[in-house]
Amino acid sequence: MLTFVALLLFGLVSATSSYGPTSLRLSSPAIDQIASVIGMSMAVLPTPESEIAKALAAKDSELSAREAALVMHEDALRSDIAAELHRENMRTLILLSGALLILFVLVFMNYYFDVRRVTDTASVRLPAHPHGELLTRL
Repeated sequence: MLTFVALLLFGLVSATSSYGPTSLRLSSPAIDQIASVIGMSMAVLPTPESEIAKALAAKDSELSAREAALVMHEDALRSDIAAELHRENMRTLILLSGALLILFVLVFMNYYFDVRRVTDTASVRLPAHPHGELLTRL
């Protein structure tokens, strides 16, 4: 009992009661002290398999880095291609707009000359043919 009181006084054991018999637990400083004293280290002896696994891991990290660089390069090329395609589309749009304007002018001129021809021929009366037929000009 004297040992328990000594441990309780030094803080190695804490007594807590919870509506029943008193339970004893190691206190937090005691756990920290025990954990700091106990240590463990482990090592694996190098084997051909572990060397191959290490080489594969290094190769995998190298390939991942190269893949990331390749993806960045592809993105840069893709943006350059998109910009060039945009410029080509703008040139095509301008050419098609010009062709449409030229066609519109030609259709308008055709309409104008047709209306002018009809009004010119309507104002000129052709003499009647002696047999009652009209003469037409071509």
